[in-house]
Amino acid sequence: MPALKRLSALLLSALLLLPALAVAASAGSLATEAPVRVGSGGYPRMTRLADGDLIVTGETTEYRSSDNGATYKKTSSNLFSGLPSSVKTASGATHALTRANTVPIELPDGSMMIFYRCHTKNYDGSVQKEFYTSIRVLSRAGSSGPYSGETVLVESAPLVHHGYWEPYPILLDENTLAVYYSDDLNAGKTSSGGYLQDIRVLTYDIPSRTWDKTPRVCLSGKEHQSRDGMPTVERLADGSGYVMSIEAQPKPASYVFCTQLWFSENGYDWKSGVIVAEPEIYKNKTDNKAPRCSAPGVAVLPDGRIAVSYQENVTTRRRAVLSDSVDCNVTMKVIVSKDPVSLRTGGHGLAAAYQGISSSFEEVEVRRDFTDSSGDHSDAAYSIWNAVTCANGYLYALSGTGYNLSATERRGFGVQISRLQVGEPFVRPETAPITTPPVTTPPVTSPPATTPPQTEPPRTEPPVTLPPATEHTTEPATQPETSPTATEAPETSAEAESRTGTPETTGLPDRETREEQTETGAGTETGPAVQKKDSLPVWIPALGGAALLAAATAAFLLLRRKHKQQ
Repeated sequence: MPALKRLSALLLSALLLLPALAVAASAGSLATEAPVRVGSGGYPRMTRLADGDLIVTGETTEYRSSDNGATYKKTSSNLFSGLPSSVKTASGATHALTRANTVPIELPDGSMMIFYRCHTKNYDGSVQKEFYTSIRVLSRAGSSGPYSGETVLVESAPLVHHGYWEPYPILLDENTLAVYYSDDLNAGKTSSGGYLQDIRVLTYDIPSRTWDKTPRVCLSGKEHQSRDGMPTVERLADGSGYVMSIEAQPKPASYVFCTQLWFSENGYDWKSGVIVAEPEIYKNKTDNKAPRCSAPGVAVLPDGRIAVSYQENVTTRRRAVLSDSVDCNVTMKVIVSKDPVSLRTGGHGLAAAYQGISSSFEEVEVRRDFTDSSGDHSDAAYSIWNAVTCANGYLYALSGTGYNLSATERRGFGVQISRLQVGEPFVRPETAPITTPPVTTPPVTSPPATTPPQTEPPRTEPPVTLPPATEHTTEPATQPETSPTATEAPETSAEAESRTGTPETTGLPDRETREEQTETGAGTETGPAVQKKDSLPVWIPALGGAALLAAATAAFLLLRRKHKQQ
């Protein structure tokens, strides 16, 4: 009898241990491959072309991959080459220009556009009263070569350092391209004087190649009492609607950010916002060191799950070397919903987060390489202005990376991209294997007969089904339109402008300073990533738990049978 009791206790312990074993089995199971250092640049954004190639922009630079992101080749060192370097506003003031937040998109006919913000360079409010701000677009006839035909979509020249930021394009349907952007100029202020921010949208009619330049408010900062910013939008996998990720600042004066998702059936009317990530430490600080889950991106997996990226600065505060700039103290986080998301069931079904990530999501380990000839700099590293894209059977995680040498000095690794397989990898038709059916000779009978000629059946390629293209497809822009409030001055330098990034100061950071951290480094363009040690295979702890439970159950039944016989 004592033996039976001991075995019963053992069996109960095994049963209680199974959940922990299951957690151990799943831990680390979502992890990207080792990263590829693509090359110099920051604010990386990716789009998939109709032929399966991947285009990546790193602000002014452009890279291309033809092997599902295993390697990348630089195709442009300056996307803005030859464009005017200054603009003259209606007041008569001339503004040197900077261009940033570059996002590419392909159109159905194979042409491309890139969207970006363009504004006063190195604005100093103590010297300049006027700040020029705009959202612009360039186009090109194919998937390579220079862009041209710069078009101003929206612009202003206010007497405050606020304006238009972070454009993001998506094809809503076969005839309509939408570009979303942040507007902290027209959203109003809080009762304490803090600036609110809207998410707005402009549309492009593809058949007529014309822009509707009357912006529509998608998310109202005044209504939410928030600085809603940095929108990215993707179509849900089942076509039931769209998902938008934003950084939200429910208390604008505190500068504490969280990551939210919003949903829409048509791309214009958005509802059902939910926080999916917020800082574990939620302090109302008034400087730019406040905890944050900011600068998000969103991607939709083939099975309908949603992936969200963002940057957080809570864990990096524990590192050895920090920068005076909060954005150079952040790391990339990626979370993936545990279930597909659809609007056909009446709602998204996602749980709201509280001091951490939503229980509807699980975290992905994003691998980065922070080593150089002087050693491993993980204890001082950062990954900023991150993005996620799903294409060709992979989820891609993109970052501008570097490390801090001191509070005021840092070194860049440039753009790093790692991937996680989430579906069948894309295979190009021309690389699909060709099979030849075996040739058989008809039997010869007596009396001898003429042997029919042996002909080889025609060689055929098995059909290859291309995965559906991402939503980044649209048509070329019209030629530049005359700006109603500004005329562009001729280029003042033969060399095209390139951005260099500026260290931040304390207090509320300048908006373009916060977003313009161009990472330059000695990263190779096509070299393979440094391999990291793989995590424990998920079947090992699961198999151990199953074996333990099976052995305990068998022993329990055997002893129980013997006990009854006695």
